[in-house]
Amino acid sequence: MVGRKPVPSLRACSLRCIPRMVKENIVRAAHGTQCSWFRIFRGDLDSSSEDVLNTQIVRFKEYILQHVIWTDREEVFLLLMKGLDEGFQQIRNGWSPSKNHSQYSNVLEAVSMFTEVLAWPSLKYLDFCDVPRSMRSRMLNLIPRLTGLQVLIIGPGRSGGWVPIKGLAALDLSGKLTALKKLTWFSMKRDCTRDILSSVVLNSGQTIKIIDVENSKGITDESVPVLLECKGIHELNIYGTKIEDEGRARIIMGLPKLRNLVRADFLCDALGWIDYLDEIEDPVYEIRDFMPSQDYFFHETWQLEIVTRMCPKIEKMLFIHHPEMCPSLLPISELKHLTDLQLHGGDWKESDMDKLLHRIGPGLIHLGLISVKGLNFQTLTELFKSCRSLQAVVFNNCDFSESLSGMNQCKRNENLKELVVISNLRTEYITWMFRSAPNLEIIHLGYATHVKDSTFLQTLAEGHLEKLQ
Repeated sequence: MVGRKPVPSLRACSLRCIPRMVKENIVRAAHGTQCSWFRIFRGDLDSSSEDVLNTQIVRFKEYILQHVIWTDREEVFLLLMKGLDEGFQQIRNGWSPSKNHSQYSNVLEAVSMFTEVLAWPSLKYLDFCDVPRSMRSRMLNLIPRLTGLQVLIIGPGRSGGWVPIKGLAALDLSGKLTALKKLTWFSMKRDCTRDILSSVVLNSGQTIKIIDVENSKGITDESVPVLLECKGIHELNIYGTKIEDEGRARIIMGLPKLRNLVRADFLCDALGWIDYLDEIEDPVYEIRDFMPSQDYFFHETWQLEIVTRMCPKIEKMLFIHHPEMCPSLLPISELKHLTDLQLHGGDWKESDMDKLLHRIGPGLIHLGLISVKGLNFQTLTELFKSCRSLQAVVFNNCDFSESLSGMNQCKRNENLKELVVISNLRTEYITWMFRSAPNLEIIHLGYATHVKDSTFLQTLAEGHLEKLQ
């Protein structure tokens, strides 16, 4: 029997019609207002083309606003932009050498002026990734009129072709941002400058919670005092900026609510500066993430000890082990709130990984082991026994023993939902994991696992993998 297609809701049908309605209206209006017969037909003999066009824009904007349910305003806003872009592209695609170039330019300009309908003071969210390439400059000009914005993300979209905002353009943008008083999230990667950041902080410093200026070379140590004015920030991304380690340390010390320091590969160096400055006695910070330095990768034991002492609430950690720099992983066990741990390198016994997981395993939800040596059935049994709350585990390029000793010791983990194995190992390890995790839903296996269809068929016949998706 042929399955019936689901009937779309009235709301879905209405929203689906918006781009086409917008495109047809603006193209018709743009062509019409540039023709003298159109003004004669409407009786606007004393009005110029610009006056007629402005009237059309005002009426169309009123029509849109009168029919929008404000809970749908963000979605309707995106559909309006799509319709405007389609109308603009239709005009451009209609160009030919035989066209009247003056009239063509006037029609193109008339269509672009319809971006005026997007000046919604009540709009709360604007991401330039969603703004079509043909409308970006006009949307930047509309920013001062979007006074209700709470989230503003400025950057290249999916259509590419982003023109960097520098020099006078950056200074002009900083002036436009003064109208925004309610921002809680501001993101401007690569192009942000001190003037732009100062404008945001000066006008939204009491409400701003998230700032992202990643890879903005115009953000230097001179911007640190500006950032310190935002005491309510809980997420900050200054990766790739020109702020030095001492400036990063000042930021950590001066923002008491900072939780998410995005891509903070400099955390150890900044905490080292805090320890060196010795301006605060026994400082403790709210930072939740740790990642290794992208400059030297391997951290020493004393650095781990500083991290565990100053940032004891870390929940997510990526650590690359080197036996000479940090012989034992046990300092990590001081992070009592750790739920997501990825360990690169190390030996199960020699690095004290077994003791570490015995101490922090009960709280782990996600565990990734990459290039770890010394794994066998006994170590897997210990792992599953210690990490009782584990929901996802990854074995990537790990070294598994060829011995089958301990294969019959199966420790069930009822919470494990996702298993990723990209290592060269015997099929018996895979079937052991299948039996040990009865509630598995997602499985990713690399080609080196040597698993065949018969492996799954046999496992299913034994009553395992019943919840596999």
